Amino acid sequence: MYNIDDRFLNVNSHGVLTIPAELYISMFLMIRYWLYFIALIITPDLSTNNSNSTLEIEFFSILVPELTAALVIFSALSRHPSSGRIVRFIWRHGIKLLILPAAAHLIHIFIIFSKISYFKLFPELLIISFGILDVIIIYSLLTSKHTQQVFKEFPEENSGFSQGI
Repeated sequence: MYNIDDRFLNVNSHGVLTIPAELYISMFLMIRYWLYFIALIITPDLSTNNSNSTLEIEFFSILVPELTAALVIFSALSRHPSSGRIVRFIWRHGIKLLILPAAAHLIHIFIIFSKISYFKLFPELLIISFGILDVIIIYSLLTSKHTQQVFKEFPEENSGFSQGI
């Protein structure tokens, strides 16, 4: 007997698959250095601590690939019929745009661990944990049929012209 995956039946008011919460969590994990950077700016206690290691060039270089994940988050939040061609293009290529920061995070982790002379429990264990999450996210983006179908679907355009970006 055939089993139907119930996730494929979960559609929104526009008739396309809803974006699962796990995918939103994955997208926000892909912009974690931006979130950390914003926390550094907002919180005076974090920014005044003598933390020169967070302000190295490697930290800022990881922010650039994370912009692609921010674009995917924007297109996920703008996933409605009046969205324009740019949002639709970003959503259609969302899997590739999410793999880019995950791969950049793994390269960043490799660079960090190539520079340390001894292993400490914190923050190295946290960094390794995020690296494992990046590998899991890449694997799920590439192998999950449900996630691939979510990125293939976008609500049909309204009749007439598109108002959005």
